[in-house]
Amino acid sequence: MAPRRSGVARRMDAAIDHFGQMGYRKADVCSVVNKLLKVYGKDGWSFLEDGCYLVVQEALFEMQEEEEKLQLQVLPEQQLEQYEDDDGGRDEEEEAQLEEEEKLQLQVLQEQQLEQHEDDYGGGDYEEEAQLELLQAGVEEDQPLEL
Repeated sequence: MAPRRSGVARRMDAAIDHFGQMGYRKADVCSVVNKLLKVYGKDGWSFLEDGCYLVVQEALFEMQEEEEKLQLQVLPEQQLEQYEDDDGGRDEEEEAQLEEEEKLQLQVLQEQQLEQHEDDYGGGDYEEEAQLELLQAGVEEDQPLEL
């Protein structure tokens, strides 16, 4: 059996035991009790122990609320950072290269659409086509056409 502690240490152990049964961590209980003792002085133990540590319990609740507020503030910031960083780990140079590739792909697509439109609606240089047809028919450029 461990030797009995005396005075302040025994009172701290009692507070830790009391709140440990409620699921509080030893470090949290010690921290809160020490902060309250700084406010009420070393003779404040009777005030802290009054009402089954009611003052300590309220301080622990406040500490939990502060931690929850901080977590709620940090969570959206982390989500925003994750969203901003959600580029697959690419750096700025890779991003610029990807943007350039996308522009080139768009340009090729537009050219293909233009070619398809010209094929569908007879686009292009009509004079060249007419001259080609005349040459194939054996008619020279300066020769008048007979109707």
